[in-house]
Amino acid sequence: MRTHVRFASPAFAPREPEEAQVNPGCYGRELATWLGERLRARGLDAREPYAEDWGWMVPVGMPGGALDVACGNVDDARDAWLLFVPMRRASAVARLFGGVSTPPADVEALCRAIDACLRDEPGVEGIEWFAADLRGRESDHAPRPA
Repeated sequence: MRTHVRFASPAFAPREPEEAQVNPGCYGRELATWLGERLRARGLDAREPYAEDWGWMVPVGMPGGALDVACGNVDDARDAWLLFVPMRRASAVARLFGGVSTPPADVEALCRAIDACLRDEPGVEGIEWFAADLRGRESDHAPRPA
């Protein structure tokens, strides 16, 4: 499943000085704030973004449970961005004790909403969706999430 999207846009360039960023060269606050607003406008339960050491996360309530959207810049760039929906996979042992995996339908719906937000935004270019394994190896590149 394609859960990662890379694109370019100067619209989300960091506005705060470098020392106010999460870590040097790690940006995404403006992108995360914008995405949360756009997802809420589409009727999704997007909550306030929070910082991670590599970028920002936007929590989104979905029918099967909460998901996150990771937001960050690509390789210290100020105009190249990556968004992705991390998926939880419960192990067989965890499932025995009530652990659950992320419902694929929720992930697909969230990825479609993200795609629509990006396509509606002037200045967003080069939208490329792809799948990535646990080691970050990319595959299945395409212009749309599904």
